[in-house]
Amino acid sequence: MVLEVLRVALILGLTSFGGPVAHLGYFRRTYVERRRWLDEATFGDLVALCQSLPGPASSQLGIAIGTLRAGVAGGIAAWIGFTLPSVLAMVAFSISILLSGVQQFLVERIPGAGDLVGLLTLLRAAPALVLFGSLYLLFYVLTPKRYRVSTCRKWPGAAFVALWWVSTTALLPVILSGLVNYDLTYGSLAGVIISLFFFFIIGLGLVIGAELNAALADTPTPTAEDVVAVVHEEAAAEAEQMAVEKAVQAEDAAVARAA
Repeated sequence: MVLEVLRVALILGLTSFGGPVAHLGYFRRTYVERRRWLDEATFGDLVALCQSLPGPASSQLGIAIGTLRAGVAGGIAAWIGFTLPSVLAMVAFSISILLSGVQQFLVERIPGAGDLVGLLTLLRAAPALVLFGSLYLLFYVLTPKRYRVSTCRKWPGAAFVALWWVSTTALLPVILSGLVNYDLTYGSLAGVIISLFFFFIIGLGLVIGAELNAALADTPTPTAEDVVAVVHEEAAAEAEQMAVEKAVQAEDAAVARAA
């Protein structure tokens, strides 16, 4: 059960974009609607509790749900699974920036440091490999199950986005160094503006990578199970819509009688 909590939290960590408020929606859909680990009332109570505590509410909520599901070990597994993808991405980003700075320092300050620069260039491949693995998992978990086959490859998009990310971290400082007055324009917000611009570029690369995988994929032939699942989903959606309409009509009738 602990491994199940870890697996679900890891998928959420790879696919939940946005801040804590957005994460609550992902959690509700996964834990309440799909897996039914807890009901709406319990989820609402946990959200209220986590919102009243200092710190990120989404991480606290994940720990609480993992604890309810599998005890203290489940809470730890939920925290590790949800946090690990972000940690790996930030570590890879930080290492890439650090190596870029060290390489530039060696070129400018130490004569004849060509061998060290070449070694650092090779070391910069390590963060790229970490990024590639994380992005491959991201594309895999975001892909519908019927497309998780050998003819629908995930590595082209992951490789493209990893290359896009490394190129951005290498070229963005060079471009910004030529803009000598951007700090005067934005003042204390310059760092924030640069960060937003960086993540916009990375997000664009993610979209292009996903589109690349979709363009290269061979659409699998639907099986009988796929057809039955679609029919059941449509029937369930129609039944839910009818129930909502009946509830609205009953409420309107009750209001009319009361008037």
